[in-house]
Amino acid sequence: ACRSAAIGCIECKRRLAAAIAEGMGTIHRRRDHFLSHPEEVRAIIEDGNIRAGRIAKATLAEVRDAMKIHHEL
Repeated sequence: ACRSAAIGCIECKRRLAAAIAEGMGTIHRRRDHFLSHPEEVRAIIEDGNIRAGRIAKATLAEVRDAMKIHHEL
């Protein structure tokens, strides 16, 4: 490959561009899917918000317990 100067720079760049395009294909397909399914994106975000809220609530309970803060809000 390029280390031995067996191919020219243009050919090397073509191969690199093809490899990058192939690797990005999956990302582009997923992007296209989510662009055409906004309700799925909203559901994923909502689910993430619910899960994050549960984790945050548990973490805050641990912090309050560690700091001996026991008051009702």
